Amino acid sequence: IGGLQLVKGTSVVINIYQIQRQPELYENPLEFRPERFEAPLKNPFSWLAFSAGPRNCIGQKFAMMELKITISEIIKNFFILPASQEPELSADLVLRSKNGVQIKLMPRK
Repeated sequence: IGGLQLVKGTSVVINIYQIQRQPELYENPLEFRPERFEAPLKNPFSWLAFSAGPRNCIGQKFAMMELKITISEIIKNFFILPASQEPELSADLVLRSKNGVQIKLMPRK
């Protein structure tokens, strides 16, 4: 792989977090631009949260639908404000926060 030889039995993990922050692949990769992943612009392999191809995550559609409903209900009922604490990212096999993700919810009138 790229001139590197791997010993038989070596585990290889694809660092999706890093791949999706490469300026060679994404213009301004650290900028929040969700339209990058909208059809028809998106390539099915451009966002790999659920893997891609014929063996991708069986629960992808359910998870995305559940997430959209949950977020829409929160946005409908609350203003979302940033908290003072920045999340510390832990890039293991799955990207997560070591200290949680802090937000403030202010009820809409």
